[in-house]
Amino acid sequence: MDKTEFIELYQAGERDFSGVDLTGVELTDFKNNYKFSDINLSGANLTKAKLEFVNFTNANLENANLAEAEIACCDFNHANFSNAHLTDAVIFLSNFVEANFQSANLTNIYVKYSPNDLCDFSGANFSRADCSNAVLICNLSDSIFKDTNLNGI
Repeated sequence: MDKTEFIELYQAGERDFSGVDLTGVELTDFKNNYKFSDINLSGANLTKAKLEFVNFTNANLENANLAEAEIACCDFNHANFSNAHLTDAVIFLSNFVEANFQSANLTNIYVKYSPNDLCDFSGANFSRADCSNAVLICNLSDSIFKDTNLNGI
């Protein structure tokens, strides 16, 4: 699905985009300030997506693939990322307050200056991740931190 069709369907009231292929989609227009609150992107493919100034509050991204995604200045408060794949993703200045990352694959993720207050990262894999200067006030039980950079936390 291309960016235009995705936006038009959402604006027409569609909220269920489970399994949709949005590989490489670019939602980066500061003037539009895209809002996709309450969207269902479970199982969606957002590999190499570029997301800036997008609001995904209460979004369902369970089992979604966001590998190599570039995420900046986005709002994912209360979003569900359980079992999602964010391998090699780059995240900067984005909010994830009370988001669910249970059993998410965050291998080699790079996170800077992004509040993760009250998130649930139980069982998440942070192997080789760079979370230096991330704000992690959350549940990290059973998480994996092999070769992870946590400087500045």
